[in-house]
Amino acid sequence: EDILKDPKTCPEETIYQLGTIDGHEDPTLFIQVFLDLMNEIEKRYGSNIKILNWALHMDEGTPHIHERHVFFANDGHGMNFPKQDKACEALGFESDLPGCENEIREKTAASLGDAALCIKLGNEYYYGEHYPQSSVKAVYWYEKAASFGSAEAECLLGYCLRKGIGCEKNEHRAFGLFALSAEKGFPMAMYNMGYCLEHGIGAEENPTVAEEWYQKAREAGYEE
Repeated sequence: EDILKDPKTCPEETIYQLGTIDGHEDPTLFIQVFLDLMNEIEKRYGSNIKILNWALHMDEGTPHIHERHVFFANDGHGMNFPKQDKACEALGFESDLPGCENEIREKTAASLGDAALCIKLGNEYYYGEHYPQSSVKAVYWYEKAASFGSAEAECLLGYCLRKGIGCEKNEHRAFGLFALSAEKGFPMAMYNMGYCLEHGIGAEENPTVAEEWYQKAREAGYEE
């Protein structure tokens, strides 16, 4: 139980997506590409990264795969044990400089395409937790996570773009990101769709459709 709760030992999840809601590859080809990638990860990092399971999701706007893995490291006595920091060191993500743990986390997120970790890094920079506060770096990690197809990241990035937080304000792109995220079923994005359409932000004002999105957000469990 302690292993599952500790962020340095618990399994992590990566979401893979090939395409967008506007166009994507055949799921059969997508699975083959994914399996080729898993084989390559096993070949390069198999002694330190173990794939636990994966599943193809077809119930949202774009087919995507959820994959769960855990980091392993040798304990020096011929036994492997789950330990992210030691595994990352074995993979070459190490430094003697202050803050090397942060560097390891960032290199891991970027190199493995871990959207959840990218969002976590973005939030930590946004709120100044674990890292010095930096809206610019928060946006960088939200952008990175969004590139991996994360609905949550698309919504968070859209919010920053709408407000001009850590980046130049871009209401049109913000609305587009909210739309992508909302179509994937992310409740906060549904609310933001309603807000933008109610106030004419990034799109033509449309109170009727705005209320429809507000209703969808409420039904999905979103509370202001």
